[in-house]
Amino acid sequence: MTKGTVTVDGCELTYVREGHGPSMVVIGSAIHYQKAFLHRLRQHVDLIFADGRHVVPSYAPASDALQRLTLDTFADDVEVIRPHVGVDRMAVLGHSVHAQIALAYARKYAHRTSHLILIGGVP
Repeated sequence: MTKGTVTVDGCELTYVREGHGPSMVVIGSAIHYQKAFLHRLRQHVDLIFADGRHVVPSYAPASDALQRLTLDTFADDVEVIRPHVGVDRMAVLGHSVHAQIALAYARKYAHRTSHLILIGGVP
């Protein structure tokens, strides 16, 4: 297991990396989603659990910065993590509202996305 952080716009995004095989980023909460996936999966997939800035308790942007946050902003945050962990292309998984972020990432960074997995995405 590897843990680390990357800083984006003054926000420290944590990631946890576990497993072997093709890489897949799980967008949302490094701590929560790490607990939600079966440990057997780590024998087949290089899982990168990544925080979104919206789950970082210390992240409190000024109102003008808050107004500039978009799905593309959150997709760009994922793209900052990708080269930091040394991955060229990866599958992208999003659950619930994180499915929208995964879709935004795959749209904007199609050349970096090998697969897109959306679970219970909200409209």
